[in-house]
Amino acid sequence: MNMGGFAVDPDGTTRVIDQFKISHDFDAGESVTFPGVGKLFAEWQLIEGSATNPWPLVYAAGVAMAEKDQGGFWQFLHDLWKLVADKVIALIVAGVGAGIGGAIGGVIGAAVGFVVGGLVGLIIGLFDDPDDILGTHHFELWLGSALGSYYDWAGLTKSPPDKFTTDFTGDGGHYRAAFYYRVSA
Repeated sequence: MNMGGFAVDPDGTTRVIDQFKISHDFDAGESVTFPGVGKLFAEWQLIEGSATNPWPLVYAAGVAMAEKDQGGFWQFLHDLWKLVADKVIALIVAGVGAGIGGAIGGVIGAAVGFVVGGLVGLIIGLFDDPDDILGTHHFELWLGSALGSYYDWAGLTKSPPDKFTTDFTGDGGHYRAAFYYRVSA
């Protein structure tokens, strides 16, 4: 079982998160826990709001899970980005060209993440891949300030952090993954 996906910055910059192995084989009731605080999926440099990226700032991620058989899940992630990259760039250019950069530029990252997430789901349905791709989930973190007190209020400095889960189902299996957001120095 492998995971991978993409991460989107508030300005719309998107990057592929290469695949990583979760387990060689799952049996009913089995779970995998990564040591320490868990497996890092994506990280972002937090930025200050500005005229071109006003608050709120949105950080987005898309997580894909696949039961890796003999196919190329890693190649799938990269090919997927090649298919959606032009659409993502067009969305950013259209948003900035329409003057929304100053009005709601902070949501460009959310818009890009939403579009990429939707396209990923659509494209997965079109692939007949030897790996069993169980789907994707899209997550967004909306931040309204860069103050430590705001991060405390939002629970981003808690130890241990608040976790949220999402389910992947397919190919006769049901898999639950736990995630969290955390601000670190």
